[in-house]
Amino acid sequence: GVDATRRTVDDVLGVMAAAPERASQTAQVKQELIVTRLAHRLGLRQETVWARLGELKRDRQTKQRQQPERVEPLVQASAARITEPGSTARNSAAITAQLNLVELILAQPLLVGQAEQAVTPDDFTHPDAKRVLQELYAIHASGLTPDMDLLRERLADRPDLYEAAERRRYIGQHMLEPEQNLVRILGWFKRTKRETAERLLTAQLKSDSLSADEMRDVMRKLKELQEKK
Repeated sequence: GVDATRRTVDDVLGVMAAAPERASQTAQVKQELIVTRLAHRLGLRQETVWARLGELKRDRQTKQRQQPERVEPLVQASAARITEPGSTARNSAAITAQLNLVELILAQPLLVGQAEQAVTPDDFTHPDAKRVLQELYAIHASGLTPDMDLLRERLADRPDLYEAAERRRYIGQHMLEPEQNLVRILGWFKRTKRETAERLLTAQLKSDSLSADEMRDVMRKLKELQEKK
């Protein structure tokens, strides 16, 4: 019915309205493809879909203006030390988050269990940070507290990495409010995973091979991600 169609339109356009504004031609083309496909699938005029997208964007902007400014939740202790030539802002933020997490749990090993529930080594792209995280998790899984002595044993093949871990631990010891910082760092990973999933699902909407059932399934997943925010 009309209500079901409107909900379907709002589910898809809500994701688009929540996405950061991008002025690039590629982003504009992607947006036009999604609107065209959505209008075709649901038998709507493209002008109607564009108008609804505009309404949702304006509603979102109004709500954002009414909310207090959010403080960036990611601890920035390592940012100046990890920027590499050719790295993008997204990659730099990811590496910073990975190093921040390692620094914190090296200094506060009792927090390893909480980190393990939210972040896996596969979430890491920094190879050395990933190795340290793997070893800390392995020690914790064996029922022991992952202190530096046990970490030294597991990094016997990488004394250089152990020395780097010692330095990271020193940085972590100077992080104030460790539990609150852990919440902020893990929150960054959670948001990043959700945003990645949203991008992948939105990209699927452009596929010519999607059946009506598959399109509904993609839109359902997008709606679930939106509701988790």
